[in-house]
Amino acid sequence: MGKPLFRLIPILIILQGCGDNNSATISASGTIEATEVTVSAQVGGIVRQFRADEGSAVNAGDTLAILDATDWMHQLRQAEANFSASDAQYKLAVRGARQEDLIQAEANFQSAESDLKRMQELAPTGSISPKQLEDTK
Repeated sequence: MGKPLFRLIPILIILQGCGDNNSATISASGTIEATEVTVSAQVGGIVRQFRADEGSAVNAGDTLAILDATDWMHQLRQAEANFSASDAQYKLAVRGARQEDLIQAEANFQSAESDLKRMQELAPTGSISPKQLEDTK
């Protein structure tokens, strides 16, 4: 924090010496140059092209550099693929079960029902344990 103040002191002394006898105003002409400016991008990346040279006059919003978009394009394609997969899942959920899934579920239910009936018939004879009957239920 001390360094910028030391840079301003010589300028203030020169400006004070350039003024007229009226101590209420300072009048001077000249150029003030910044020796260090930090410019940062909104996103990181590899610089492919500079659009301004050192010392060029630029305005807020001007494009100073072009970044390589390869990584961003990969991320965009990945996000689009994730969206497509999620959309397909949503459409399956809205449409409901497929006919093949319903047929398979019905077959599984009938098989389980048959197993339960058989186990209930075997339980009184002692051919199966109570645990086996319970598991089948």
